[in-house]
Amino acid sequence: MSAESATFGVMAILDGVRAFEGAGEKGDVVLEYKKGSTRLLLNDMRQPLLHDMLASWFGVVSTPQNLPVDLHHVPRADLMANAVPGYDPEAATVIALPTREHKNIPARREQENKTPKERLVDDLQDLHDYTRVPESVVQKLASEVTI
Repeated sequence: MSAESATFGVMAILDGVRAFEGAGEKGDVVLEYKKGSTRLLLNDMRQPLLHDMLASWFGVVSTPQNLPVDLHHVPRADLMANAVPGYDPEAATVIALPTREHKNIPARREQENKTPKERLVDDLQDLHDYTRVPESVVQKLASEVTI
């Protein structure tokens, strides 16, 4: 049981769902297999989690309730605050994302010339490309978020 628990903890660190650093901003663990020109990211957030694969061998899989989550504004609060007078992030639409997926959404600082609607389209595309948010949820956000 000790070996199983320790291995599970290491796999969770490799997956990016368990921190091993102290307080402050956390870094990213990148686990990659290389052979010649072939490169394979082993802890890709779009693939099954390593610690879940290990746990499934023992009949237990972690659930989203056990993962740290962040709230993500749709569209992004930092961009909307600069583009929409009176924008209130406390009243804006948010979606809860696992922290490891939220960290994978790239920063977009080059959007000064885009309309709020274009920013929403970009953010929805990022949710599609960089998270495991189901397409049905992305479509629902697209139809319900008003700008």
